[in-house]
Amino acid sequence: MKVNTNQVVLGASPADNSPAQITKSGSEAALSKTLSTLEPDVYHGTSTKEPPVTYERPFNIGESVQQVETVEQTMDRVFEASSELYMGGNMFRAADAMTAEYDNFMSELSKTNPELAAKNWGFSVDPDGKIAVSGQLSEKEAQLLTDKLNGNEELVQYANDVKESFLKYTALERGPEGNGTSKYWGKYDVNNDNFGDVINMRAVIELGRNQDPENIKTGDHLHTYNFVEGMAAQLQSNAEVKYSA
Repeated sequence: MKVNTNQVVLGASPADNSPAQITKSGSEAALSKTLSTLEPDVYHGTSTKEPPVTYERPFNIGESVQQVETVEQTMDRVFEASSELYMGGNMFRAADAMTAEYDNFMSELSKTNPELAAKNWGFSVDPDGKIAVSGQLSEKEAQLLTDKLNGNEELVQYANDVKESFLKYTALERGPEGNGTSKYWGKYDVNNDNFGDVINMRAVIELGRNQDPENIKTGDHLHTYNFVEGMAAQLQSNAEVKYSA
């Protein structure tokens, strides 16, 4: 795994934005507004007046019938993918639960091996669904972290949930067959094999933390906006743009 662990910024200043929660009713305008507030260099957000680009490649239904995705189908698909990726969907909830397990892990590691806990290392999910570590670590330190992280079954499960949601919804964002184009995260070439080289989950956790004491008390470990920005930073630094619209 070759994740750039130097991207970890502990104690990064968070935004004050409140997490976005929306429903299908009135969703297109709300979603467009949310996307337009994201970093232009990453998302290239459009106004609400510009209709989404229709996925024009025909796809087979049955043996011989072909159909082009309608504008309405495109809007529904883009809404589902964008809501899940950028607005507190399944991936964010899995990442928030993963953060709770990570914090428990780090609390214990800080007691048993404070020097290792303070080092600049990262972790992600390899192609086989195992936790893999990276960073300036000795072979012994890397093996210790790998064993301990993989020993936390809940952390491993949540990390895999983050990965699976990311891959599922970025593919959906690109089109019915997953090989169209995207202006957002779907434009990056991230797959099962290279996910661990692109996404450093420790960096995403630290950059995405919720600094509001009241929200922390209720168990909200991550802030939606900060989480999205942290994921975007990883993608910009480590992923190749392959499916750009």
